[in-house]
Amino acid sequence: MTITSKMEKIYETENSFVHNWYEQKPYSIVFTSRAGEKDTFYLPISPSNLNITTHWATNVISTMYGTVEEHSEQRYYDIQIAGTTGMSPRYYRPIGFQKAPSTGRAGFPIRQSLASGLGGFFQRTQDAIATTLDIASDLLGEDQPQNGVDLSHSGYIAFHNLYKFLLVYKKDTSGETSVRKRSSHPLKFVNYKDNNEYDIAITGFQLTRDAANPMLYNYNMTMRAYNLRAADSSNIQADIQDRAEALGLTGLEASLFTKMANKARKAKNAAYAAISAFKGFGK
Repeated sequence: MTITSKMEKIYETENSFVHNWYEQKPYSIVFTSRAGEKDTFYLPISPSNLNITTHWATNVISTMYGTVEEHSEQRYYDIQIAGTTGMSPRYYRPIGFQKAPSTGRAGFPIRQSLASGLGGFFQRTQDAIATTLDIASDLLGEDQPQNGVDLSHSGYIAFHNLYKFLLVYKKDTSGETSVRKRSSHPLKFVNYKDNNEYDIAITGFQLTRDAANPMLYNYNMTMRAYNLRAADSSNIQADIQDRAEALGLTGLEASLFTKMANKARKAKNAAYAAISAFKGFGK
């Protein structure tokens, strides 16, 4: 097989994940115990930094009259992840124990203003309605603010659940909880964004708390990885968000008044076209 045919074979799979550039896919750690039980922990928030170092297993030796290169197979990767569990993350427990993703922050009720929908038109009417709402608020009382963060789904809980998840993996792997013969590798890291999957071993886990952001828990995780392969996206259980739509790249969101004006303009043009067709009928 020629180099060209090998490259073509590699590129045949690119269409399977070419759409990943505009989708927000999660990063997950999958643990398989000695008993064969499998559980997945999606990182609560996508990491702020992801560093992957590829070791090429190459040794260059200088000799008296030349250079000697020693090449071994490329096998290992060092992966370093730095991130935070936030204040109200979407994933706060292993997927097997989390019945549904968290909805994030739950805002308290606020009376919506008409200004955002009318695009600045009918200002006098808007002012009159706003004055009426203010008077009603004085009579009925203001809405009582509610806590926007579910304490059982907070970033604090998410961090400790992630830490305990890794401790359970370590005890199972070291033989503290069971000495049963293992049928598969205990831990793997799945990067759905880049369609990569690795067998990993955790070599370091660091907690960082900053007085400037006392509510956030930051972590720095170091892994030695090998056995790189394509990720099995069929097993993904997390919600995938279309970033193109979320960022507004699929179209412009017009105001309510603009939409109404456009519909009125189209209706008027259709009426003019019908009148013109009627006048020209039979000619």
